[in-house]
Amino acid sequence: MLKVLLVIPFLAGCMGYKPLYEQASAARTEQVQLGVVEMTELEEGVGARRAAQQVRQELLRVFPLQGGDYTLNIAIRERVGTLAVRRDATDQRLELRLRGQVRLENAAGERLLVFSASTEAAYNVGTSPYATDAGKVQARRTASRALSEEVALRVRRYLATVEESNDQEIK
Repeated sequence: MLKVLLVIPFLAGCMGYKPLYEQASAARTEQVQLGVVEMTELEEGVGARRAAQQVRQELLRVFPLQGGDYTLNIAIRERVGTLAVRRDATDQRLELRLRGQVRLENAAGERLLVFSASTEAAYNVGTSPYATDAGKVQARRTASRALSEEVALRVRRYLATVEESNDQEIK
C-alpha cells in the first residue's frame, strides 16, 4: 500500500508528457511540401550533388511531394577535412561534413523556421583510389541520412509546437 502511495505523485507529474521522438501524426507531416534541396558549392564531378539527392530522397519518405501549407527548402554545403595524419604527413582518415541551411516557409512565403544542421562521417584513405572513393560514397550516404533525420526531427518538433499552441488558443 505504501508503495502505491509513493508512486502516485510521480505518475501525476508525468501528465501531459510528450516524447521528443514521437512518431509524427499524418496530419502534421502532410502539411509540409518538400521544396528545393540543392548544393550551394559544387566540387568537380557529380559526387557532391549526390548528397542533395540523397537528403531529398530521405525527406520524401517523411514529407509528401505535393501540396501542403508549408514549404521546406534546404541548401547543403559539403566539406572534406583531415581527421588523422600518418607519420609521413599523408592523410590516413578524412571527414566528410554536410551542413544544411534549412528554411520552413508558409504559403505566403514567410519564413517560420530557419536553422542550420550539420553532420559528419569519416572514411579511410586507402592505397587504392577505388577503395578511397567507395569509402567517400558510403560516408556521404551516412551523412546524408543523418542530416535528413535531423531536419525531419526539428521540423516535426516545430509543427507539434504550433499544433499545441493552436489547440490551446481554441480552448
